[in-house]
Amino acid sequence: MAFPETPVRRAARAGILSCAALAVVACGTDSRMAAPVASGGSPDLLRSSAASVSISPTSASATVGQSVQFTATVRDSRGRIVSGATVSWRSSDTTIAKVSSSGLASALAAGKDTIIVSAGSASARAVLVVSAPVAQAPGTVSDLAVTATTDSVATLRFTQVGNGAGGAASYEMRYAAAPMSWGSASPVAKGSCASPIAGTSVGSPLSCTVNGLAPGKAYNFQVVAFRGTLNVNAVFGGLSNIAAGSTSTTSVVTPPPPPPPTSHVDTIFHDGFESGNLSAWQDNYRASAKAVLTDPSFAKEGQRYLAITYAPGSDGGSLTHFFMPGYDSAYVRVWVRFPTNWSGGTKLIMFRGSRTDNEWSSFGVGGACPDGTNFFTANVVTRAQSTLPLRFYTYYVGMARESDGVTCYGRYGDSSDPGGAPNPAAIYFPPLDVSTGGWHLLEFQLNLNTPGMANGSERMWLDGVEKGEWSGLVFRTSNILMVNAFTIESSMNETQ
Repeated sequence: MAFPETPVRRAARAGILSCAALAVVACGTDSRMAAPVASGGSPDLLRSSAASVSISPTSASATVGQSVQFTATVRDSRGRIVSGATVSWRSSDTTIAKVSSSGLASALAAGKDTIIVSAGSASARAVLVVSAPVAQAPGTVSDLAVTATTDSVATLRFTQVGNGAGGAASYEMRYAAAPMSWGSASPVAKGSCASPIAGTSVGSPLSCTVNGLAPGKAYNFQVVAFRGTLNVNAVFGGLSNIAAGSTSTTSVVTPPPPPPPTSHVDTIFHDGFESGNLSAWQDNYRASAKAVLTDPSFAKEGQRYLAITYAPGSDGGSLTHFFMPGYDSAYVRVWVRFPTNWSGGTKLIMFRGSRTDNEWSSFGVGGACPDGTNFFTANVVTRAQSTLPLRFYTYYVGMARESDGVTCYGRYGDSSDPGGAPNPAAIYFPPLDVSTGGWHLLEFQLNLNTPGMANGSERMWLDGVEKGEWSGLVFRTSNILMVNAFTIESSMNETQ
């Protein structure tokens, strides 16, 4: 190390001057000046002479997130400031505030805390009162944009803002045919933009969809950030910019119910539940969830209907009717109704393909992969989304497997399948949504492939309008598999 002077010489000079001063003072009458401490004394001597410590400020206030600097002054027994004295800091409640080794206190939560500084055996205290931050109005979205449209769906994107109280905001979105006015515009009710939209992280992008739009129409969209609960205690920010987009124009296919697979028509099975029981069904799994109810005012036709009741995320069981040994093609039409408080996706109807020598080979096969001789199934389901969009849910030969390479679950035939849309892929005709509170006619046709050929297909209709078609499928490699059972399925587990 380098020093301005040789330390020994500097200390020697200081010692001479001190002794001279002391010698002169000793001759006087003021004995108070005889203390053996001089401004050039060593740090060890100064620290050992600390007799008291004070803190400044003695009281302070802050809001959560702010900091307050406290300072300490150490004095010796004669009341003189001791420079370089070692002090330590602590907080009496570290959940309210924390304090650094330099005395900087950071406010963490609302409450009253004591900041304590110590020097040797001496200590001093200060009061720190921390208050919650004053809530501000939520932020305002300024970059709402339409990023994509179809004939019935618009995709929107915006940057998330704060809720004015330290968290991410929630959002309400509205739309109208252009031009829009917020007060008369409709809140989004279908799609992932349905209000309220939950925020995730301030500054992050958020994308969502508005479903159920009319084709070939120009729309405006607007969003507002809020905190709290809509229609209860919501605090709103400002209205966003207006985003504009137009849906595409498509021709809607409205075919009649499909023709029978051959010129010969067999009515395999019919049940309007007018018998008041389920004796026509050979397998009733979880029977306690099902009941035939009598209410002419509610039934679609006649006096009675089948009610299946099951909680969100649960399994309402199934009803199966067998028709062994089976057929190469089958078509079914059913009326279905969801209550207005329905939540979650569910399986609806299924054609099963079991071996002609084992009617149960297509049961309990969740996770298994069809090989062309063991089983196949073809389902119609609604996805677990607020609008209940229809999809195929099919087990077929050559379907994509899970990441372990050995597990198979039913496939939708679209981009949500593992690895993306298969080849061939299903073709869907939106809108695919099933509304609640009313009866809907659901139709499903399955045509098996000729063994050795990839010419199997399935089609579905909702209220007489075609909603999906999937061709080029292989269900079997041998005639050992036939369509030989129909199941009303009521499970909310899509991966079974």
